[in-house]
Parts: sequence; C-alpha cells; structure tokens
Amino acid sequence: MCIHVVDGRDADAWRLDDVDGVDADARPDVAGRVWTVFGMAVFPLGFALAVVEMQQPALARVVPIAVGVVVLIAGALQFSAWKGWAGLMAILLVVGVMDLGAMAVVTAAITVERVSLAGERVARAVGAVVVGAGLFLIARAAGLG
Repeated sequence: MCIHVVDGRDADAWRLDDVDGVDADARPDVAGRVWTVFGMAVFPLGFALAVVEMQQPALARVVPIAVGVVVLIAGALQFSAWKGWAGLMAILLVVGVMDLGAMAVVTAAITVERVSLAGERVARAVGAVVVGAGLFLIARAAGLG
C-alpha cells in the first residue's frame, strides 16, 4: 500500500491506496461482504426451517416461543459487556428481516445508542424494552397474553 498526504498543510490527513492504483474508497467494504456471506448462509437455513415448520405442527407451536427467547436474550445482552448491534440484529433474524417496522426500530435503537453521549444508558434502556418485548412474545406464544 502506498500512503500519501492528502493535504500538505495537514500531516494527519492520510489516504491509503492499493498498489494497483484502485482507490480504496471504490472497493466494497469488508463488513458489507461479511453481511452478504452471512445472509447467503442464513437464507437457506431459514427457508429449510420454514418448510419443516409447515410439515411439523409441533415445531410450528414451538417457534413463536423460540422467537421470544431470542428476543429476550438479545435484550439481556444489552446489559452485558457483549452489548452491541449483534443482539439487536438477531432480533431481525427471528422477527423477519423484511419486516419494515422491525428494521426501523432496530436501526433507530442502534443509531441512538451509537450517537448518544449517554450510549451506555441508552443501551440499557433499549435492553429493558427488548427484554419486556421478549417476555411479552413468550407469554403470547404460551397463550397467556
């Protein structure tokens, strides 16, 4: 990699270019590639689960409880040192990645947690709401709600 100064007056402004001359900004980011591969692996698993769920009524009754448990665990992770977007992204996997409401809520929660000056408190508040949602989903799936 070649490193050169972008602005001669500001020695801290660096730009990294690959030796082949392709601008590093023009390349897809690594995180995007990771999410693409992850999505390619998860989609067939979700499809297979849906097929089995339609064929096995017992499994179809258990899945809503499992969704509630995953949401509950994701909320609990917000109180731990492991907090972060991974638990909230797990919510999207079980609730439905194509659910625009879920996407909006998770995106807002992650954004507020990241940009807030009180990010730790926001993460705990989000965790409390998510734990409550998980408990509600479990109760509803068990026929209590």
